[in-house]
Amino acid sequence: MNRELAAREILALAKELLVATSSGEPKQYYLMDNVGHAKYTVNYHDGVSTHKDGSAFYDIAIFRNKPSMEAFINELVRKGYREGKSPLYQ
Repeated sequence: MNRELAAREILALAKELLVATSSGEPKQYYLMDNVGHAKYTVNYHDGVSTHKDGSAFYDIAIFRNKPSMEAFINELVRKGYREGKSPLYQ
């Protein structure tokens, strides 16, 4: 990997970290299995996006197999996300 590419990647990660820390809410994700026809689902919140009423907006990713879900979770963890609890059960 050349220096320019590494510098861009570090800058992108620093920007993500700055956005996550300035918003006050942590980046988090949680898992749900067997929801409807979906085998595995990952719900994740970037700490910034909200609904009109101000509540956290969770994006969703749906997977057919566990290895692709685990790869996605590893990518989220690399970006600074932490596993949390579903807002439905808090």
